[in-house]
Amino acid sequence: MSKLERQNVKAAEISGLDLNQLLTDLNGLERLQSMQLSLVRSLRQQVETACESGGSGSGRSRRRLRGS
Repeated sequence: MSKLERQNVKAAEISGLDLNQLLTDLNGLERLQSMQLSLVRSLRQQVETACESGGSGSGRSRRRLRGS
């Protein structure tokens, strides 16, 4: 195997590793995004519930949002 062929094989191995790592990272980002969306939906629901029950969010009437 020539020097160029060995370099090509090594480059292909590195690319394969990089692509696998990229795929792993993208899967992780997708999971994080899903969790963030879930948290945003939960927070929105809590805020809507607080608004419906008359919470103005000002002065002494300010209440803490309930935990989920």
